[in-house]
This record gives sequence, C-alpha cells and structure tokens, in this order.
Amino acid sequence: VGYSALVMARRLRELGGGGRVVSCEADAARAMVARRLQAWAGTRESEVQVRIGRASDWLATGKLGAIDVLVLDHKASLYHTDLKACEASLPAGARVVADNVLHPGAPLFLSFVEHKDGNFLSTVHECKEFAHDPPLDDWVVVCTPRSGHVQPEETTSWSPPPDVRRWACEVDELCQQSAKAPVDWKA
Repeated sequence: VGYSALVMARRLRELGGGGRVVSCEADAARAMVARRLQAWAGTRESEVQVRIGRASDWLATGKLGAIDVLVLDHKASLYHTDLKACEASLPAGARVVADNVLHPGAPLFLSFVEHKDGNFLSTVHECKEFAHDPPLDDWVVVCTPRSGHVQPEETTSWSPPPDVRRWACEVDELCQQSAKAPVDWKA
C-alpha cells in the first residue's frame, strides 16, 4: 500500500525534483497506511498526495489536472473504466502503465486499448509477477495516446465482445477466491 507512489516520488527526486504523485485509494484504511508509509519514508506532501476515493471520482471533480503518467495497479477489471474517465486529462506524451494485465488479468482493458478505432498505441512487456511463488509470468502494458489529447467521444462506441466480458467475470471470481485461499493461477 503506497509502495508504487513511494518509488515514483524517489525517482522524481533522482531526476531533479519537480512533479508530484497523486495516489487514489478507494479504502480509507489503506489510504491512512499509505500516508503513514510516505511520512515514515520522508516524502513531503508536495511530492506525494494520497487521496481517499476512486480515481474516476477524483477525475470527475476536475481537481487532478493533466496526467503525465497514469499507473493502473488496483482491481484490473476497472482499468478500462478509469482510463476512459481520464482520457481528456492525458496530454501529448502521456503514458499509461497497467500492471497485472496477464495475471490475474485485465481483458476489458486490453479490449478497450486495442479496439480498431482506439486512441492508444500499446506495448506489452513480459515480466515475472512480483513476489509470487512459484514464479508467474505477467504483462505490464504501456499505452500512449495516438496524438495529443485523446478524444473520449471516439471510444464511446466501444463495447467488449461477450467472450471478453465472460473472461473478465472469471478473473474477478478467481481474485475473490484468492482472497480466501490459494488458487492455481495457471489453470
């Protein structure tokens, strides 16, 4: 909780400072843990802000401004919803980094960024899942708006195929099961 924001803030310092990291935590208790981690690590609020609530809700307020790097590392079945909510806030050169796209999986996100009229150029990076035993292959997907600001109205016609929707439901079910007991991610 808060680790990604901490790593990004550290990297910003290494690059000479400037910029800020805004982390949105839907759960208030997790947000408090993240804030305490940031304070313990010595980051300043001007470097990292932890906000309580969903990113899409904060985006709707218009208080986040332009987003140069969007990191999606929460419930993968919501990645496409959050990306769609922030499309208008992505300037030219922005990057969207989505973790856990293969395991547990983000089929709706993949369908969204790869549909034929999509606004994004995407690259899949193969990696090993962090701290998973036995080792598990995963994907991190990096997306870039095709040209300047994304035009959200161009993606309003997107609708995932029924098989992709079914896959997304299976992924959510597997994630729920994994919260209670070990699961076979490769099955």
